[in-house]
Amino acid sequence: MEVIILSWIFCAILGGGVGATKGRAGEGILWGALLGPFGVFCALFLKNQKLIDKKKELKNTKKCPHCFERIKKSARICRFCNGGVEMIHCPYCKIDLLRPNVPIGSFCECFSCRKSFKIL
Repeated sequence: MEVIILSWIFCAILGGGVGATKGRAGEGILWGALLGPFGVFCALFLKNQKLIDKKKELKNTKKCPHCFERIKKSARICRFCNGGVEMIHCPYCKIDLLRPNVPIGSFCECFSCRKSFKIL
């Protein structure tokens, strides 16, 4: 009987240690205490939800070139600084430029070749 109780406590501690490496110590302790060795095995394969959410955010977002906050990839204007994040190409020197916050049809000057061109 004592061996069973000691192994149960050991599994709870081991499950807590495994869960702590994934940011979920309490869950690991519960898995280890309730299910013994099988619970420790389950705690080993707990998904770290914080890492999953972070990877998903990095996949679907980009950094604003002005304020460096994360915004949606499809965004044209940053929601934090209202800076334009869309790229345009200079028709003369063929370099990529950040689209200024002006309406389509306005004129813009390339910082490289200093020539004006119409934003389409």
